[in-house]
Parts: sequence; C-alpha cells; structure tokens
Amino acid sequence: MFYLSHSSQETKKFAIEFALKLSMGTVVALEGDLGSGKTTFVQGLAEGFGIKDIVRSPSFTLMNIYPFQSVDSEKHYFVHVDAYRLDSAAKLEETGLDEWIGRKDAIIFIEWPERFELPIAFDWKIVFAYGDEEETREILIRHLLSHKDSYPT
Repeated sequence: MFYLSHSSQETKKFAIEFALKLSMGTVVALEGDLGSGKTTFVQGLAEGFGIKDIVRSPSFTLMNIYPFQSVDSEKHYFVHVDAYRLDSAAKLEETGLDEWIGRKDAIIFIEWPERFELPIAFDWKIVFAYGDEEETREILIRHLLSHKDSYPT
C-alpha cells in the first residue's frame, strides 16, 4: 500500500488508523532517512493504541516500552526500538529486545532495522521517503508474511 502524507498531522492520523488494524505479537520494521517521518508515525501508532505518554524516539535509550490497556482491559506493551546509534546486531540484543519478540502481549516497532541483518521475522515493513514538496512524505507499507503490498484487514 502506498500513502502520500502532506503533513506530520496527516502522517499521525494515518498511523492511528493503521494501528487499529494491527494485532499483538506483530513486529514492524520502519525504514527511511533521518526526518522522513518514522517517529511521527510511531507517535500516531501509540495514540491509536490509546497510549497517553509522550512518545519520543529512543535514539539514546535504544528501546522504550509503553504499557497500555486494551479494549478488553488486558495489559499490553508497545515496544519502540531505534537501532540508528547501534554499531552491530549484537548491541541490539543487549537491549533485551529478544525477550519481547514472540510475546502475544506486545507489539514491536523497530526503526533503522536496515543498518544490519537482524535475526527477526518482521510481519510488516514500512518505508518512509521525502515527497516532492517540503512537508510531503511517501509511505510504503508492505505485509512481509504475504509478500504483497497490503493493508491489514
């Protein structure tokens, strides 16, 4: 699926809608240049899951975890990882991310996974690029498990 956003607010709104279609246990790769909208999109995803905390890029902390309650009052976790400052996949493992992979009470979003080969089976890959105009962003969503561009149903 391709989406053209004309502002950061529009990117967040699209992410809120997309979040409502994702399920727990999902792992999402977020790729794109600096400033292309990855963190803005993650902020919208968090809002879509009802997270009230201010979501910031974990550039220096590497991984931020936000607990939240689902509609059925179950406790879940929104895991946001930023691999930009890491120099190897081994350093990513030191964050404890492997403890979250495969958990059915967590959903994981990893920025900059393309920096090195990760032993992670991503469910979704979202690529962000600058558009032709200053505020526009091109967002390409690919469902990796089905190997086709799609939107969750």
